[in-house]
Amino acid sequence: MANAVKEIYDDAQLSASGEELLQRARDLAPLLSERALESEKLRHLAPASSDALRDAGLYKLYAPVKYGGYGLTPLEAVRIYAEVARNDGAAAWVTMIMSTNSWMAAQFPESVQEKLYADGDIRIVGVIGGGGGKSEAKPVDGGYMLSGFWPFCSGCHHAKWVMLGAVVPGPDGGEPEPRLFVVPQEELTIKDDWHTMALAGSGSNSVTCKDLFVPGDMMLNLMDIEDRDAKDPLYQLDFVTLFSYQLIGPALGFARAAIEQFRERAPKKGISYTFYEKQSEAAIAQYRLGEAMVKLEAATALAERDLAKMMDEALVQPSLLERGQRRANASYIARLCLEAVETVYLVAGASSIHESNPLQRIARDIHADNMHGALALDTTLELLGRLSFGLEPNTAVI
Repeated sequence: MANAVKEIYDDAQLSASGEELLQRARDLAPLLSERALESEKLRHLAPASSDALRDAGLYKLYAPVKYGGYGLTPLEAVRIYAEVARNDGAAAWVTMIMSTNSWMAAQFPESVQEKLYADGDIRIVGVIGGGGGKSEAKPVDGGYMLSGFWPFCSGCHHAKWVMLGAVVPGPDGGEPEPRLFVVPQEELTIKDDWHTMALAGSGSNSVTCKDLFVPGDMMLNLMDIEDRDAKDPLYQLDFVTLFSYQLIGPALGFARAAIEQFRERAPKKGISYTFYEKQSEAAIAQYRLGEAMVKLEAATALAERDLAKMMDEALVQPSLLERGQRRANASYIARLCLEAVETVYLVAGASSIHESNPLQRIARDIHADNMHGALALDTTLELLGRLSFGLEPNTAVI
């Protein structure tokens, strides 16, 4: 596929290629693997892991080229997330969140981008959905007073900036309207409420503030994102579609890691209550490994096809049915990855439940990925079916 992003920049402007960044992710494997359990116990990324990801430039995959970004396509970014996830799912999750928010920051006016990107240390997270109606911003002279509670703020411990969705009063007393505000991380309170069975190391705590002044230019109208960079098709992409496919990056990595773990361990252990001294010699182990490999192959093929098409169609307005199909595809990719993990995990044996065995953490993390609202398979399949029948969508998130 022709890289529609790179075609508009001189090579000298691009500080690293997608393959170079993928190799950086591979090079981090020993460190991330070693620190994964530490991150899980801390309930946020181990400092060494976060610093390494930042220093490798993986937190800013979608930053504009003029501010040190790389001109990557979504396909290249997803491959990088998958590589990180092979060694630490929480690290992959935070990398994906940081990079996706570096894309959203490019929707703000140039004056704001200067503040967010200028020093090259681009660490931006966010809760764009508005915290489930628990947030508001009141207009005041020169800006807004922001108050609210925003759960699931992944990577908040390691961020410099946080983007938060909130509603503002509608004109002339009308319906409240959604906006996006960007504030320094140190001005927020991080709640100690991230006690979870999966992705524990992602530090997806809730953040809060009360009557925090936000200058007027640090606000983006989510209902009217029109002033985009016409030069770069990357920033013309539909955010819901883009984000759905970012979420499958860790899932693909989880599935590959689970298969690798099983393939490595099966020849070294027997099967309890049987005469098999090597699990790899049992037909059922061979069958399950093959089944998992095919599920991952199918998920990867669908993901790479859709991601390759994404940039080619960036300047084309897709129909509602096409957008519904993409959301359903992303969800189904994640489910295939979950099934691949479960297939090998359930035959791997009781030793796989030990804390020191990465397979148990992979099995937990892949469930958390699938339970993200954007990847809820039942919901997205229903949406696709409704649109296929010619009915109106039952959601604004499309």
